[in-house]
Formats: sequence, C-alpha cells, structure tokens
Amino acid sequence: MNYHNCIGWVTSVLIAFAFGMSPFRALAQLPETHMFTVGQNVPDGNPNGIVDSQTITSSISTLADVDVFLTLSGQSGGGFLGDLYVALQHSGGYSVVLNRVGRSLTSKAGSSDGSLDAVFNDTATLGDIHQYRAVLDPLKLGLAVPNVTGSWQPDGRYTDPSLALATDPRSRMLSQMVGRPASGVWTLLVVDLNSGRSTRLERWGLRLTASTTTAFPVTTSVVGQGKISVTPALSSYPSGSTIQATAVAGAGYGFDRWTSGASGVNPTANLLVTAPIALSASFKPLRSLILQTNGVGGISVSPSGNNFLDGSTISVQALPGLGQAFTGWTGDRIAATPLISITVASNLTLRANFSPVYSLSLATSGGGTVVSAPSSATWLSGSIATLSATPAAGFRFSGWSGALTGTQNPVAVLMSANKAIKANFVPVYQLTASATAGGAVTWSPAGTVFTGGSSVTLTATPIAGYAFKGWSGSLTGAQNPVTVAMTSNKLITATFVPIYLLSASAGTGGSVAWSPGGTSFASGSVVTVTASASAGYAFSGWTGSVTGTQNPLPITMAGNKSLVANFARFSPLTLLSTAGGSAVSTPSGTNFVPGTVVTLTAKPTVGYTFAGWSGDLAGTQNPVAVAMTAAKTITANFSRTYQLAVSAQAGGSVASLPTGTSFAAGAVVSLTAKPSAGYGFTGWSGSVAGLANPASISMTADRTIVANFKPLRTVSVTAYGLGQVIPSGGSYPDGTVLTLQA
Repeated sequence: MNYHNCIGWVTSVLIAFAFGMSPFRALAQLPETHMFTVGQNVPDGNPNGIVDSQTITSSISTLADVDVFLTLSGQSGGGFLGDLYVALQHSGGYSVVLNRVGRSLTSKAGSSDGSLDAVFNDTATLGDIHQYRAVLDPLKLGLAVPNVTGSWQPDGRYTDPSLALATDPRSRMLSQMVGRPASGVWTLLVVDLNSGRSTRLERWGLRLTASTTTAFPVTTSVVGQGKISVTPALSSYPSGSTIQATAVAGAGYGFDRWTSGASGVNPTANLLVTAPIALSASFKPLRSLILQTNGVGGISVSPSGNNFLDGSTISVQALPGLGQAFTGWTGDRIAATPLISITVASNLTLRANFSPVYSLSLATSGGGTVVSAPSSATWLSGSIATLSATPAAGFRFSGWSGALTGTQNPVAVLMSANKAIKANFVPVYQLTASATAGGAVTWSPAGTVFTGGSSVTLTATPIAGYAFKGWSGSLTGAQNPVTVAMTSNKLITATFVPIYLLSASAGTGGSVAWSPGGTSFASGSVVTVTASASAGYAFSGWTGSVTGTQNPLPITMAGNKSLVANFARFSPLTLLSTAGGSAVSTPSGTNFVPGTVVTLTAKPTVGYTFAGWSGDLAGTQNPVAVAMTAAKTITANFSRTYQLAVSAQAGGSVASLPTGTSFAAGAVVSLTAKPSAGYGFTGWSGSVAGLANPASISMTADRTIVANFKPLRTVSVTAYGLGQVIPSGGSYPDGTVLTLQA
C-alpha cells in the first residue's frame, strides 16, 4: 500500500484543525443526541476524503462530555479500516477518532476488517479502538470481524497516518471538546488513505452532555509592551477546568514575570479555574549584547542569548583559544578577570582581548642551574623574562644556546615565540706547575684555575749550567714551550739537569761529527759520534774518554767527554782470476786497514778446477787467510777438467790411478783391468781399444771406457814324436783365436 500521499494531507490537517488543550473531566447532565445521515462513499486513496459539517443549536453552554456515533460500511471488496483516518473538529477543539487502526511496526498496513458501527467515548470499557483486534481476537487466530461494534475509546493519536503506531501518545481524545460551547459547527473528516478497498460513510452523530459546574471569567492586563493569550479562548471557564495562559512580548520587549493570577518567570502558565482570575504580566525593554573578540578566543554568556531584559543580571566569560591567554575586557566594560557579572541597563558592546601565549623551556648543560624571573612556564606575547644562570662548584657559566646566544648573565628575553634555552656550564680545573733545581717554569695565560678545554702554554727556562730535560706528572715529553689542554686538574714538573761538554777531534786521514750538534749537553742525553775516513784511509779506533772501534758511537753524557777518532792508510788488495772461476774476499773490499786478515776463496766454474794461487800468494790452499801488511795482487788460477767414465763387463773390474772421475786437462790416468777367477781380459772398448793392460789414458777430452771379460777355456796341446807345438796349451778367454805352430 502507498502511504506517501498521507504526509501532505496530515500537514494540511494539522494547520486547519489543530488547537491544543489540556483535557479535563467535569460533571455532565442533560445529554443531547444529534444524528446525521450522510450516505456517501469515501474517495478511495484520496487524502481530501469527506468533510461533513453540521451546525448545532443547543441550550448547553458548556460541554462536560462528548460521545461520537460512527457507522462505516465496506464497499468494493469490503472496505479496509486500516486505511481510514477520522477526526472531529469543533470550536477550536480537535479529536482523532480513527488513525490507521491496527497499524504497528509488525503490521504496517493496519487492520483489514471492512465495517464499523460503534460508539466512541474516552472512558469506554472495551478500550483503545486502535487495538480492537487484540480485544476481539486475543489468541491471534486471525478471526475475521465483519463489523466492529460496541463502545470504544477513540484512537487519539495525533500522528502522521503514514507513521502512526500503537505506541504513539494519545493526545487528541474527545476531551478536547470539554468546556467548549455545544452550539456551533461540528465537522467530521473521513479519509481513505490508500486505494484498493473503499468505504462508505453511512451516518454519524453526537451525544452532548452539559456541565452544571459554575463558570468563572479570566481577565488580563500588562505592564509594558506585550499581551496575554488564554487557551482555550472562552468567555468563561467551568470551575475545575484547566487553562493555559501565555505572555507574548511586544516588539523590543521581553517577558519579565507574572505579577498576578500566576507566578514565576515562565511565559506559559497552566492554571486551574476555581474562581475568577485576573492575570497580569510585566514586560521590560530588551537590551542588546554585542560580543567581539580581539585575538583568538571565544565568549560564553549565561543565560545564553543576544538580548536581555532591562535590569537582568548576566555572566559573561572569555574563553581563550589554543595557545592564547585572556588579557582583559574593553568596550562598555573594563575588567581584567575573564568572568564578569553585569546588570543590564543599556545596550552593551563587550570586547574580549586575547594574546598568544608562548612557552619557555629552560635546560642546562654541565653543572649549574637556570631560573626565570618571574617564574612561569607560559608567557604572554611581548612579556620579558629575566634569566639567571648559576654555576655549581667546580663549574663556570660559558654561555647560552638554543633560542638565546651570548654570555650576558642575567639576561632579559623578549617572549615573541616559544623558546627553548639552554644554560651551558663547563668544568674548571686547577693547574699546579713546579720546577726542579736548575730552572723555572712559567705559563700563559697566568692563573691557577682554567675553564675545561682551554689551552695553557708552559715554558721551562733553565739557569746557567743547566738544561731542560723534560716534563713529568700530568705531562710528558720534552717539547718546550708546550701547550696543555685543561681537561682535568694538572700537576706538572719541569725537570732540569746539569750541562756537560763534549770535545771530539780526528787524527790524520779522516774527520769526526756528532748529532745532535753542539758542545754542551744535558746530563743523561745521548750524542752519536761518527768517524768518517778520507780517501785511502780507514777508521782504526777511538782514544780518549772512549775506546774501541764502534762507529757510529753513541755516548751518554754523564760527564765532560773528550775523544779522538784515529785513522790508518789503506792496504789495497787486487784480486784476479783466470778463465774457469772467480775469487772473493771476506771481508769484501779492495782497501783494508793494515794488519787486517782477509780470507780468500777460489770458486771454479763447472768443467774447471782450481789450480793454485799466483802473484803475492802461492800454493793451492783454498780458502786461504792473507794478512794485509802491504799492497797485494793475487791471482786465482783454474784449469780445464774432463770426465772419465770407466766400467767393466761381467767377469772383472777396473782400477784407475789416480782415482776419480774428473781430471785436469793433460792428466794421465793408468787403467788396469782385473779379471775375476775363471775369466780373462779380452780388451778395452769405448774411448780406448786394444789389449794393453794397464793402459795409459791422456785426459784431453771426456772419456768413456769399458773393460771386457770372458770366461777362460783350457786348451791342451799334445805333440807326438820329436817336436813341439807352440803354444803348448793353457787357459784362454772364450772366443780367443789360437795360432798353433808345430
């Protein structure tokens, strides 16, 4: 079913028929019954419906009770009560008889029964017509109700029919007519909201009951500009009835209070009529309040509003924005506190002034403290903070960092932004410097206490006859002057020692020098003296305070020193060699100090042999020691050598004289073949041939010689008769050819 057309209709109904009134019950008597036959079909799905107005002339001046008779019949399929909206209007009163009966969250179409022939009264015992099916079908069996009859309470739900629910308040009952005159126009509105099953309005009627209660007048008066309206608007009101009085201020005025007939400052008063009422209301001029801000912030007013009654008291509070502070009120009030109370006597303009608030964060580095005056964590823009840095024991203030630089202390800071400032402190250290006998120590800058990390230059100054040796304690080394970084307490001693003289000279044939140079040296210092021989000379040794031949010579200056470097003329050595080898000397060189013993070694090359010395040395000793007592020329002689390889076949051996395998060129070697038992020598082969044994070999080239042997065979020769055979027999190597001669 379509409910959208209901919304516009409900709006028009509310404008045309709705007037509010608080219900009351009064004693009623002498009822009058008025019945009206209509016999018209209600337009199906038309929000305009049927509007049936009837004029009644009655002797009842004031109504105490109203009953409504209503007969509806189903048409075109049986009607549909859940589609209907029925309302009664009279003399400013408005009552809802039916409003989509049965509609709920679970049944939004409403009850589907089609006909109704019932009486409606606010106190009917059958209960609320909206929920009639819960009464007639309590077990929810879905029983059909062809015609709803009986006495029921009206729906009373003054709600948009498209939204009406059983849980809605019932504010428009028939009691809306109580206290009103019976005479006048009574109008019944019947609307079928949804198309599909139509309904016919057969008849309707009223039973009007008069009130016998005494009626009292209500009069009104005002002070100032305004008026009082009374609802309902009647000439008199039954005793026990309730009226609503509303004070309505005129232009430029506001309601102040009730001065009679009602009390308090609420412009709406609900009153019980028990006697004549004279209502009086006081109205006062309205005064405007204009609020302004300078800076970032807001203003709250209690009570809230922009217009206030003359003479009223209001509280106004300044509310600073984030990062802001309230600095005072200007305009029609001058005040320093953010919350002020004002008795309104004229139009007012108030300005709340705000200023940025900045933070000041203070920190320290090292040993010390920092404070601000005045002491605060937040500061108004443009204010001045005075900072003071106080060093702890053993520290010194070295300056500011962060949002502030320099060393001024105390210092004034203009707060124009958030600031983080650090006071820096550095350690201070003690310098104690002294000197041993023989000198003094001074330093720059002067003083005994210095900032950590600062530099101090110390200078050691010896007296005559002394020299500065070095530093000890917190400083080592001999640098003078020396710069010290003051990173801790320093205890430093300058040590001085006596000065000794060094005298060094050279004999004929050379010179002498020393390092470091000079003739005066501190005790314990080391001087290196070096003797340098001239051409044709050699250093032969030291005499004087030092002896020996060490060169260079380190000398520890433990006293005055005098020494001489001595030199001797060289004895030259010329060492030669023939082809086939070389000769070396130990020590090497060509010039030697007289008396030096030199070892000579002859070294033949492959294929040669050492043959002996000649010149200023004879013999074949190798190596050989030579004393250099004079200039000498010596030659190492070498001769060619050849290899002799001798072997023997099975059955014998070979002996050589002299023995060996390597022989000088031209040497003669005698080879003897020695057959074993049962064998005989059969001759030489290789570099030598023949049967000569022994055989003489001249070594004029490399030789390879083999001695050959074969087994011996016995030959016996017998001669018969007179004569002989030569040879007569004997033992001969196998293969020997014998020539016999008879």
